[in-house]
Amino acid sequence: SVLGLLPVSALSEGLRDVLQHGASMPWAQAGILAVWAVLGLGAAARFFRWE
Repeated sequence: SVLGLLPVSALSEGLRDVLQHGASMPWAQAGILAVWAVLGLGAAARFFRWE
C-alpha cells in the first residue's frame, strides 16, 4: 500500500524485523529510506535559499 512507502513505515518495519525476529539487514526498507533521503536533499537544494 501507499503507507508502506512512507519513511516512518519503512523504519518501523525494518527495526521490528531486526529486533523481534533477528532478521538480517532489511534492504527493501533501507532502499525506501534512501530514496526519501535523496528526494529530501534534492527538494532542500532546490527550494531552500540563504537569502
